[in-house]
Amino acid sequence: QVNKFFTRKNFIFIFFRDTTIQQLTASPALKDGKLVYEDSPLVKACLNGHVLIIDEADKAPTHVTAILRSLLECGHIRLPDGRVISKDDDADIKLHPDFRILALANRPGFPFLGNDFFGACGDSFSW
Repeated sequence: QVNKFFTRKNFIFIFFRDTTIQQLTASPALKDGKLVYEDSPLVKACLNGHVLIIDEADKAPTHVTAILRSLLECGHIRLPDGRVISKDDDADIKLHPDFRILALANRPGFPFLGNDFFGACGDSFSW
């Protein structure tokens, strides 16, 4: 089953200890003197039904990984610019039915010193 993930278009997002919710969802940028929000790999994958591969998921703060858990369990998140990604038909960004997340994480503690990603979100990442 994992093989089918690699035949589809995918985005890779590497988490760090200082990864923020804003980096995960959308980033502000200046274009032609105007403030615009550029969609993150997560948003692009949700919109187009791609696979988001997250590396070092255990390194991100738990409030960042909670966003992923909300998206996977409830099918709903609000972006910093006010748009909503949801399974609902009236959402600003409709969550594509083929969207998937493949998360890679180390076990907590020595020698990796990451957070307990599987304890906080592991059940959301099983199928």
